[in-house]
Amino acid sequence: MPASPLIRNRYLYVFVCSSKNEIMKLILCAVDFSPASINSARYAAGLSIALEAKIILVHVYEPPVMYMDVPMTDLRDADGLLLEAVEKKVQSLGIKLMKEFKGLRCEARLLKGIAAEQIVGICGKQNADLLVIGSTGGSRLIRMLMGSTSSRLIRETNCPVLCVPGKAEFNDILQPIFMKTISSQP
Repeated sequence: MPASPLIRNRYLYVFVCSSKNEIMKLILCAVDFSPASINSARYAAGLSIALEAKIILVHVYEPPVMYMDVPMTDLRDADGLLLEAVEKKVQSLGIKLMKEFKGLRCEARLLKGIAAEQIVGICGKQNADLLVIGSTGGSRLIRMLMGSTSSRLIRETNCPVLCVPGKAEFNDILQPIFMKTISSQP
């Protein structure tokens, strides 16, 4: 049985630091507005403040499936209204976090498409140092039948992924850290 990509590409994370500014410059946090993702955004904001990093909140809007029995113009109008509402919601979350976490450098973005594909893409384009996502712990059957966005992001993203459990709270970093990836392969 062939090894999974996670086992084949073993990584060792070494934590060393000389100053906070060398640690992480950009943290990307994917949100879907579930309680777990709102908690992960708060966690990412606390981490961002501790590391003096910028945070980008990302929500991916997946357009609804269109059925032919409904006039297309009505669906386009509804899609536009939904997109506008979601844009306001992600911007509002960014503003809320900046009020709660003084000094937070935060940007909110709305992408359109399939969540995992868009998040992997923006991580690469922005050269994110860390991706923070919420974890709801879906059932084994659901993960087996459908897969989960979290597990797909862990497999496909080129940056480290931090899955934050729904009840986790950020408590601060005692010492600044620098993360370096060392591969066992040449």
